Formats: sequence, C-alpha cells, structure tokens
Amino acid sequence: DLIGMFVASTLEAEHSGHRPKTQSQVDRETYQVFLSGRTWFHRWSPDNLTRAMEHFHEVLQRYPKYAPAYAGLADCQALRSWWYAQDTRKTLEQGYAWATRALELNPECSEAYCSLAMFQIALKHEWALAEANFRRAISQNPSYSMGLNWLSIACLAPLSRFDEAIDAVFEAYDLDPLSPEIGNEIVWVRICCGQFAESAEQGRRMISQYPDFLEAYWSLGIAESSQGNHEEARRAFQAAEDLDPNIPHTIAWRGYVEGCAGNQKEAEQYLARLNE
Repeated sequence: DLIGMFVASTLEAEHSGHRPKTQSQVDRETYQVFLSGRTWFHRWSPDNLTRAMEHFHEVLQRYPKYAPAYAGLADCQALRSWWYAQDTRKTLEQGYAWATRALELNPECSEAYCSLAMFQIALKHEWALAEANFRRAISQNPSYSMGLNWLSIACLAPLSRFDEAIDAVFEAYDLDPLSPEIGNEIVWVRICCGQFAESAEQGRRMISQYPDFLEAYWSLGIAESSQGNHEEARRAFQAAEDLDPNIPHTIAWRGYVEGCAGNQKEAEQYLARLNE
C-alpha cells in the first residue's frame, strides 16, 4: 500500500546517504508517527491533510523542537491553501510561520527550505529567493523528490522556463515513480508547456492507477478542455465532484469548461455555486 511504498522509499534514500538523518533526533516510535504524517500528506486531499497535521502535532507534543514536523505542517498549509481558496492568505501565513520556525530550530532542515520557498512565491512573489531555497533543499537532499516537483510546478513553469520545468518534474518522477502527486504534476507541467495531448494521456494513466485521486481528474479535465474535448472534460470534472462535491476548484473549473464550450447559462450556474 502507499504507507509501505513511502516508508520503503524513505529507508532506501536514507541508506543511500542522501537523506538527512533526522530519525536520531526522536525515538523510533515518534519517528514512525512522523513517517505516517508524511504518508497522509502524500495522499493529497483535505481529509488526508488533516490526518497528516494531527500526526505532526503529535510529534511536536513529544519533541517540541523537531524541525521536520514543523516543515510537515507548513507543507500541509501550502496544499490547504490550494484546496480551501476562501482562506488562502490566513492559511499561507500560518504555513510561512511554521516553515520559518523549522529553520530557526534547524538551519540544515532541507524540507523547510522547500516549504519556505512555496510561501515566498505565494505571499511575496520573491521568485529568485524562492528558487534559491528550492535548490538549496535539493542540494542538501538530492533524493528529495518533492523539492524537484515543487520547483518545477511552483517556480519554473510560472516563469515560462518550460524546458527546465519538464526536466525537474521528470527527475522527481524518476526518484519516486510511485508518487501519484508527482505523476499528476507531469500533467500540469505539460499543460503549461502546451503539450495538451501528452498531458491528457498522462492524466488518463494516473486515473487508471489511482482512481480515487481527485486532483488527477482536475488535470485531465483541463487537458481535455484545452484540446476542445469538452465532453471528456465534463466527465472528468463530474468524477471529481462525485468524489467530493464541496471543493471550490472543481466547481470553478467545471464552470470554465462550460464557458469554453459556449454554454453561458451552465457556466453562470457554476459561478453562482462558488458564491453561495
């Protein structure tokens, strides 16, 4: 299962000498709680992010100065700002505080530099500083696939550095081919690059492997709509809504698809749902 996959990849990275040896800072039982939190985090959904945060808080109750747990909380806030659009700034500011706290406790915590970079982009648009922090995280921990992943989708792609973005996300995928979120980010990066057919093919592949991974339906829907395949896009977003009907992005993008298809009335209905 995903827990086994994550723990196995973590141990492999540690034995290779690439992973910072943070386990020695806490007892074995607490470290397993931390790993479980990271596993829930990598299942990207609102409920799973809540579970991840509960695990990180449990770690901090036992070891209040364990920097990776603060970085984990910060990463959760980065994703929660994406899922819960109405609380974006408050969520991002809390995440920024946790990332900063992690680095205060341990200036060598590579995960925290990656976390901080996300908030430097989202809150301050400090692109150069954020890229430097992403790259510092990767330099300190070359096996840190999420650092490469977020460098690609959050920094390089928005700056239209598409060749670099493609290279970074595929390097991340090579490090962690079992990661649904990294596989899905390939779809988004290819959409940004205008590679719509390739992105849709990757999206269908991700859904076949992870049928409950909601974000895969978002990316497939946008990839299909970008090619004018609006009916296929509708089916993708309907599947996302069936998984969770209350996610603002699903509603917004379904309205976008209806607008692209020329269905003004339906688009306005989805817009009204967002304003409820």
